[in-house]
Amino acid sequence: MSLESIYYISQTSAVILLLVSVVFVGLQIRDNTRATRAASTYDVTKTWALHHREMAFHPSSASLASRALTPTSEISEFSDDEQAQLTSIVRSVMQMFYAQFLLYKEGSLPREYWELNGLYAANLLQLPTIKAIMEQEESVGHLTKDFTDELSRLGGLHRVDPSAFSMSHKPG
Repeated sequence: MSLESIYYISQTSAVILLLVSVVFVGLQIRDNTRATRAASTYDVTKTWALHHREMAFHPSSASLASRALTPTSEISEFSDDEQAQLTSIVRSVMQMFYAQFLLYKEGSLPREYWELNGLYAANLLQLPTIKAIMEQEESVGHLTKDFTDELSRLGGLHRVDPSAFSMSHKPG
């Protein structure tokens, strides 16, 4: 075997090993992406679970939120203290939605998961009390334009019966 043959065999081997390495790295990236998406989905779900648990441990907050989620409620029906408490609750919930949106935008949260939650957020914003609070919040600039535009897009796709948001709503 000549030196030239050995050279070509070594070059061919190097190319094959390089291709195997590239395929391996690609598979690792795919697996890592799946793991990241699964972890993000878990974290978002866990955050909502903790939020709901906190509401269960604070019946007065749950009652206040239930009143705010009534389709006929108006912000003027709440005392100043209740409005302040509601603003904190709504801000917290919208920040959770915003965090989900950012995860979705970066590819860490599955589209289907974001769209379900984003649609929920978009429809929450149609409730009079929530809408009034968020109009005040928009003037403070807590939420980015791309987020509010996305909620508008999702809200235009499908409207939910506002009574579905009431915590006392019983499916019929």
